[in-house]
Amino acid sequence: MKQALLCLVVGASIASGAAGDLLGTASFPDQRWSDIAFAPDGTVWALGEADGLIHRLSAALVLSGTIPHPFGAAAPLPPFKPACRGIAYDGAQSNLIVLNGSTFEIVRVNPASGDGIGAFVLLQAPAGAALAGLAFDASGNVLWSVDSENDRVLGFDPSSGALLKTAPFPGDVPAETYLHGTGLAYASRAEGQLLYVPWGDIFAGRADTVVILNSVDGAQYPFEIPIGAAGDGVIRGIAVAADTILVLLSRTNETALAKLSGVWPSFLPVSELACRPQENGAVVLAWRNNGSGLLGAYTELSILRNGTAIAQLGGNAVTYTDIDAPAGVLTYTVRPKQGLVRGLDRSRTLRNRRGAVLSWIPFAGGTVSGIAVDPETGDIWVTDAKAVDTKLYRVRHFTPDLAPVGYFDVTLQSGAPYGLTFWPNAPIVDPPETLLMLGNDATNVVQKLRRNGTAVGGAVPLQLPAGGADDPSPKVGSLAFDPANGDYFLGVLDDNLHRIVWVDRYGFPPGPDNTLVRRLCTPSGLYQATPARGLDRCPQSGHFHFGVAGAAIREVDALCNVTTFDLQAYVPAGYRQADQIKDFAYREHIVYAASPANNAIFRILAFPTGRPFVRGNTDGDASVNVADVVFILMYLFEKGPDITCLDAADVNDDGRIDISDPVYLLFYLFGSGPPPPAPFPAPGTDPTLADELSC
Repeated sequence: MKQALLCLVVGASIASGAAGDLLGTASFPDQRWSDIAFAPDGTVWALGEADGLIHRLSAALVLSGTIPHPFGAAAPLPPFKPACRGIAYDGAQSNLIVLNGSTFEIVRVNPASGDGIGAFVLLQAPAGAALAGLAFDASGNVLWSVDSENDRVLGFDPSSGALLKTAPFPGDVPAETYLHGTGLAYASRAEGQLLYVPWGDIFAGRADTVVILNSVDGAQYPFEIPIGAAGDGVIRGIAVAADTILVLLSRTNETALAKLSGVWPSFLPVSELACRPQENGAVVLAWRNNGSGLLGAYTELSILRNGTAIAQLGGNAVTYTDIDAPAGVLTYTVRPKQGLVRGLDRSRTLRNRRGAVLSWIPFAGGTVSGIAVDPETGDIWVTDAKAVDTKLYRVRHFTPDLAPVGYFDVTLQSGAPYGLTFWPNAPIVDPPETLLMLGNDATNVVQKLRRNGTAVGGAVPLQLPAGGADDPSPKVGSLAFDPANGDYFLGVLDDNLHRIVWVDRYGFPPGPDNTLVRRLCTPSGLYQATPARGLDRCPQSGHFHFGVAGAAIREVDALCNVTTFDLQAYVPAGYRQADQIKDFAYREHIVYAASPANNAIFRILAFPTGRPFVRGNTDGDASVNVADVVFILMYLFEKGPDITCLDAADVNDDGRIDISDPVYLLFYLFGSGPPPPAPFPAPGTDPTLADELSC
């Protein structure tokens, strides 16, 4: 048997350091373990997911033997059952309990021989559950497991398998289709009967925190333990003994164990920290205050942004708004102080301003694909690429805030719906009305639909021009309405040839002799910004935007030139082998993104509205005058003071600050030039947001 590769071993009984500090690691090549458990003597038991074995380790994480279990090894061919997913130690009866995740059966096992003790017991989990991990609560005689499919913990009677308790994961707002992390552990402490659950939200990429639940009522305890120090890998399970947390990680071709400090602090830090970017570029922080001083307050609280203190707050504060938050990826930290003692930090990371996720929802259907914004109502319409019945597909309807409104079903003879846009005031009906244009990813046709799903006319086959002799056939992807291209109003992103093609109502592109309208933008002319997924017309610039690899959105102008616009959306990669953004649609300064990688819809800030300002008032006084001209000149040529509102210095509103701005202002001030564009003379927000400037 291959021995562990071990470093910095620390026994369970001598844990030290702050909660979450790394105490030691061990790796086990060619092993695939699914859960772990501590025995009272410090022995660690690790469950092989498919090898039919339980592996015994010393407190120093050294392998010391194996025993078989009654479920046995998995079949060598798919579906590879049984898949054993949980192990717990019952100290009262000195035996192990093993979970078969394929059948939801448990069996007690003699830790000396591996023999089964008694009959298999079927856990009566709710329909649709997926169980992973076991923890035994001897005081309440409850066997706990995680329902990873529905983000909750379930408690069972270990003798009958009856379901006794259900508690949702904390922080599940909005209700998510998944959260990262499986497994759980039970511990009895002075603070109560507690369940330790690995947890990570959709942006974490994996479980990065252990949340603690009261096993009696499922309430979240106001203390969280960061587990990022455990290192890379998918977290499969945890075990807790005294002040030590053992984390099981699955990596390529190996399993690893990380021993972390679980020491509780002298006073609780803040918990449930949330950081929410706003449309105006500010960031709002909110947290649970767990101060132990007078009236439940700390002595003081510090707010840090990217490691630098930006505010000192009173000890009873529960919110803070960073009105000067810059663009980019930001890490906010809330640091409490009780008397002279500094408490544990709590931190969150987000992207602010362009690319910031303002809100999101899990998609209620099978696989989110196309997305469009209703030009009349601002509502959101989304296609589902997974059939609800044979050849029957669903198009869902949401409000601008992503609240569900309803849906209609459409029948497709082959292929799935992908590509969705609106045709405003379509003249093919009398009187003209706005219609949905629905693409198909297999037949290269577009259907015209009313908002109730009723078809208008027949399907339109798109006559996309062929590529080269060795190129694949054209394939309809995203669709977008282009009011600036005459009769050739329908923009199509060709998924196979990575180009943008314009067609008319009959599906034909303009001829090569028609130079008044766009025909296509090919990858060779797009300077390595290759269209991959998603297409829509940006209301701010009037140009087409398209998705490139990852979660980036680029812009192409009327001459097929790629502009400097580059929106890096903060959409998580997800756990699926799929696109982070498959399609997107604009509504004013917001872009809605359909993400198959997360099976979710994201509401993303494309253009911050900024704070109110007066264009031309660069020095922040009460009026626009020659002093503002001097202020801009000093900024441009003399390394003068920074301009706190760059939009105000963009006097001619051309999206950049240069010599033309003070010249423009001088001509206005001395009577021979036009006034600055809005907002002027009264304060307001910038009506033209498609630039890099902000206020």
